Amino acid sequence: MQRSFSMRYRIFLFITALVWGCAFVAQRIGAEFMGPFAFNGLRFWFGALTLLPLTFLSGSEKPTLPKKERPPVSLKGAICILGFFLFTGAALQQFGIAYTTAGKSGFISALYIVCVPVAGIYFGNALRLTHLIGCAVAMAGTYFLSVYGGGLEDINLGDAVTLAGVFFWTFHIISISIFVRYYDGLRLAVGQFIVCGFFNFIAMFIVGEPLTVDIIRTVAWPLAYCAVFSTGVGFTLQILGQKGLSPTEASLIGSLEMIFSLMAGYVYLGEQLTTAELFGAVLMTFGIVTAQLPSRVICERNRAHKPS
Repeated sequence: MQRSFSMRYRIFLFITALVWGCAFVAQRIGAEFMGPFAFNGLRFWFGALTLLPLTFLSGSEKPTLPKKERPPVSLKGAICILGFFLFTGAALQQFGIAYTTAGKSGFISALYIVCVPVAGIYFGNALRLTHLIGCAVAMAGTYFLSVYGGGLEDINLGDAVTLAGVFFWTFHIISISIFVRYYDGLRLAVGQFIVCGFFNFIAMFIVGEPLTVDIIRTVAWPLAYCAVFSTGVGFTLQILGQKGLSPTEASLIGSLEMIFSLMAGYVYLGEQLTTAELFGAVLMTFGIVTAQLPSRVICERNRAHKPS
């Protein structure tokens, strides 16, 4: 019986990785007809609407920490911080995907999986040998995927912008791991989507991106997929799946997202990689998987100095 429940959790995360991987195709199509801020603004606001019913049905989870331990910021502050990191990471990803392929965007974006453990040392998390090995191998893969055959000055604009977004995805994941200890995860998700959408619409007006009914109709299906499936369904299944599995196993299954992005880009958009790019994708896969494996601790900051 326990094994059947574990399999159900694995299926939830497998579907999540599939949905998120295919979302890169939808984003690639949307980038051809709609500006990144307009697309993300609509995507996250519609995505928030899909999750709103769940927030009322699920109620509010009580913090598991002692009441004497105060949260670092208020709920509104946490939502604003998460919304900003989500806005920046998603904007860079959506801008970059207009100049690269869906598959490459998926692989480069997945680098946050190896960056989070390294950056997490500042917050008292242990740094393991596999974290460093995985990070080094994944970065070597990024070189073959985006730089091989030329110098750094020849790197594809889309790849460079997507890579910059990885740092904000890293901050976003770390922030979630901190705030979810104090506040309900579903309410944090809906709140960050609303704030992220608000930031996107402000940026849209500042840069003068057009947004008309005809444009929305043109990207209706890609937009609906990203809003309903990638944001609403994907996030919900992620929460359900992670409740029954270890973080390591959950991360390993989640990393399949980049494989699915490559497959979806090939099937739906006819995207193909060169031999060097394929080698880079293999290296990145090996590095990201390696970073999730247990190993000896090589550095651990004193938790007494962990920011509160």
